[in-house]
Amino acid sequence: MAAFNLTPLDTYKYPKEVEWEIDQNSKKAYIKLANIVNEDVNISAAIVQHEYGIFGGTEGNKILHFMQQCKKPILVTLHTILPFPLPKMKSVTEAIVKRANTLVVLTERSREMVEQIYPESKGKVFVIPHGIHPTEFALQKKYKAKLELQKRTVVTTFGLLSRGKGIEYVINALPEVIKKNPSLLYLVLGETHPVIRRNEGEEYRIELIKLVKKLGLQKHVKFYDQYLSLPNLFGFLKATDLYISSSTNPNQAVSGTLSYALGAGRAVISTQFAQAKEVVTNDIGRLVPIKDSPAISEALLDLLSDKKRLEHMHLNAYNKTRYMLWSNVAEKYIELLNL
Repeated sequence: MAAFNLTPLDTYKYPKEVEWEIDQNSKKAYIKLANIVNEDVNISAAIVQHEYGIFGGTEGNKILHFMQQCKKPILVTLHTILPFPLPKMKSVTEAIVKRANTLVVLTERSREMVEQIYPESKGKVFVIPHGIHPTEFALQKKYKAKLELQKRTVVTTFGLLSRGKGIEYVINALPEVIKKNPSLLYLVLGETHPVIRRNEGEEYRIELIKLVKKLGLQKHVKFYDQYLSLPNLFGFLKATDLYISSSTNPNQAVSGTLSYALGAGRAVISTQFAQAKEVVTNDIGRLVPIKDSPAISEALLDLLSDKKRLEHMHLNAYNKTRYMLWSNVAEKYIELLNL
């Protein structure tokens, strides 16, 4: 596995699976990695997890140095598909589509867009969902006790913090909900995205904290400014009564945080982006318009009004996501690679 660093000066503690660290802006580094892959008889194919911001150059075009030099079959997972890409983004994506032997997207809507915008992709685009970790289904009581939240109604959002998360719209939705649910506690779990922190520091988190104080919600909103380990993350999710995915990007193809919440067996409220529109049905949650605090208030009041119904929704979310287990996702990748 290769990780791409923003600069040669970046140092991260990667897991043992990461064998190579690449300067994302170095053409030589991409070509060197391709040659390593070409010469290693134990490598049958390359998988590129593609996101425009991961790779260097304009619209991440430096990944093309690797793809053009690599002689092994290449499977590319396209995480972001825009319906109206700008010319440079479109040309980079066209080159990726042309070189890739196989393309994977995470939703049916993404597959439709790829085939429409990039006709050369037809016949080699497949849908594989975002994966989830195996975890046992559990109700909240035990996990709330561990976190000393027994008397609270817990609403949660997690993930690397950035403006696109739309946390402010959730916070603005809370005063109306707290009138009928005075025990409500909204947990915002996660540190600021490292790229955001590099560019603007903690401005967004500070703005959110100021909003909480302005609305007098200090007893109802709590920030955990840390990157949680999986055991700790699932501890929080299992203590959660409702999960909120509040992305402000209608073109976001998929959300790993939404996938993990559903996979942990939690009912959700989500804004209307591609994955959410495909998977969030009324038996596991509610869809709300983007940047619509009153709609979030209404959904919270609705779902928190009937605890028995909410318990059924948790179980439905758990059962309906078993196909997304990482083991099933891995099998689908192996099938596509013909290994």
